[in-house]
Amino acid sequence: MIDIPRLKFKRDLYKTVKDWSLEKAYLCWDVALANKLQKGVPFEVHGACWEYEDNVRVYMDTQYGTQTYTSIHYTTIGMLSECPPKPKPDHPIVKFYKDEGWKDDADCPYWFNIIFRWEHFQLEEVHDYIQWYFPTEQMSQYNSHAPVLTPEVVDAFKTNLSIRVKLLNVFDRMMKWYGLFGYAPNYSHWMNVDNHNYLRLTRIITSMDALGFEHEAKTLQMELLDLADTYTDKISAETKGYWIFAI
Repeated sequence: MIDIPRLKFKRDLYKTVKDWSLEKAYLCWDVALANKLQKGVPFEVHGACWEYEDNVRVYMDTQYGTQTYTSIHYTTIGMLSECPPKPKPDHPIVKFYKDEGWKDDADCPYWFNIIFRWEHFQLEEVHDYIQWYFPTEQMSQYNSHAPVLTPEVVDAFKTNLSIRVKLLNVFDRMMKWYGLFGYAPNYSHWMNVDNHNYLRLTRIITSMDALGFEHEAKTLQMELLDLADTYTDKISAETKGYWIFAI
């Protein structure tokens, strides 16, 4: 379907064109509009679906004083018997990963690549981004506006190569900050008793597993469980339990 909000019907073009239930109608010619109209590509207007047929020159003499003016081009369109199904809009998470969510979704607060421009203190102090980059099936109690995983989103992440690469890049960004997954150990800024990053890491494990990156999820889980056994004074048994049952 083509979205053409600028369409203007010339209702008085012909005396016969009075009822929009007729099978034919005429559109005022517009170069930009004409470039959008293609045979076989329908568009919707006035509650009905129409299809481009042809361009015609219609002569309508209009008297202005002593001068006579002749109209220019019009476009002929034909009404379709029914509107073809409109494509289903992308889920907010998918739109976010395509970097389209911030354009028209009031609940999406960021454009995708912002995480790669943030300083480390922003990764720590901003609390409403992690749910967008690492969605799960469970609604966040800290960010109720963030959407949750659906089968549609999971399918998109498992089949769209561009989205998969983006998720891996975000995962790598976060692992570098945490000092995990092969990066130089750097735990001082997040490994504290009851630190909120423990829940973030739980979310990352669960999300990566659900979105088709089982190896990364399992590797991160095992690394965190080893840390829990090593730093028992900083990582509680409750936190370790969260990590165990994250997948």
